[in-house]
Amino acid sequence: MLNKEMLNKIKEYDNICIFGHTFPDGDCYGAQSGLKQFLIENFTCNVYILGSGFSKAIPYFGKMDEVSDEVVKSSLAILVDCSDLERVEDKRITLAKEIVKFDHHLGSDLSTFASINISNTQASSASQMIGEFIIDNGYILSKEVAERIFLGMVTDTGRFQYLTSSKGTFALLEKIMEAKIDFQKIYDFLYESDERSTRAKGYISYSFKTYKKIAYIVLDKKTLKELNIDANYASTMVNCLSLMKEYPVWVMFSENEDGLVRVELRAKKYNVQQVATLFGGGGHLNASGCRLKSINEYQNVLDELLKIVEE
Repeated sequence: MLNKEMLNKIKEYDNICIFGHTFPDGDCYGAQSGLKQFLIENFTCNVYILGSGFSKAIPYFGKMDEVSDEVVKSSLAILVDCSDLERVEDKRITLAKEIVKFDHHLGSDLSTFASINISNTQASSASQMIGEFIIDNGYILSKEVAERIFLGMVTDTGRFQYLTSSKGTFALLEKIMEAKIDFQKIYDFLYESDERSTRAKGYISYSFKTYKKIAYIVLDKKTLKELNIDANYASTMVNCLSLMKEYPVWVMFSENEDGLVRVELRAKKYNVQQVATLFGGGGHLNASGCRLKSINEYQNVLDELLKIVEE
């Protein structure tokens, strides 16, 4: 029902601006660009995707758009993969005539700022939600749309290792395969490495520390500079610490140049989202993130994680 309502709402507007969260990942970009491509193929409205995008995919699926404040003010804002306005990357979303939302994070159903709030915490990704929105409204996924949806699904599930529910995910994958996508192309650009990345991963794998059942690494500005990577790039390597049977929870702390610390929390079976929330973040049960004002605060996060491990 809400998918039909969302489609009717989209049809009311000549300008559509699609927003995402800060530090956009493959799912955020996949949902934004997949929805944009679908709307371009089927409607006459002007469609724009705002933010910095997912750098690995932009050469293949298109760059982000630059629009004026006037365009935003005349538009329907569609927020994807984000549950609250604080985490939206382009803050001009509040200028839009109206805001609607697709999101799969815990607590997203409680949001009150969107006139239409489509929330599904059982979905693998926001990209899955966009794919289901398209199919539920009677459209067929084109190859171009399906590839973007697949990008978001494969990145947000860790190549389908982390699934809250598999039924809807694999039903949509069947439709995506029918579109004859080039999934090998997507895997190639997602997981291709280089010397810089390989050396950084080696450092993380060798230098991590442990705290009871938690594996963690603290990457301050000096260390990141020596590794020739930044905090955002480092955060994508959190799973270098994954799958050790002794440490079912793993964490990465990486310090930005401005001193703020990006924290990535992961677990096999524990609810790390509740810890991320304590520090102003959020995410999924087994994969969440937050920010710290100082690198010296990392022990506070470890102490809170230890509580859930020892419950």
